[in-house]
Amino acid sequence: MPQAGRRADRYFFEKWVRDEYGRFGLELLERQGGAAGLLAQGGTFEGAQAAYRAPIDPLAG
Repeated sequence: MPQAGRRADRYFFEKWVRDEYGRFGLELLERQGGAAGLLAQGGTFEGAQAAYRAPIDPLAG
């Protein structure tokens, strides 16, 4: 993937985390390897979303 595409993916993934979980979510993202790490792990934006461990699990009772 071209460098500009990777930067855009990182930007939009961080924006998604910030919009959904705020600054605390961004701190957790960094502890999990950052946007670049999760994008590499997940392979796609959706894969990175699935790999991200949210501060609150919406399925937890």
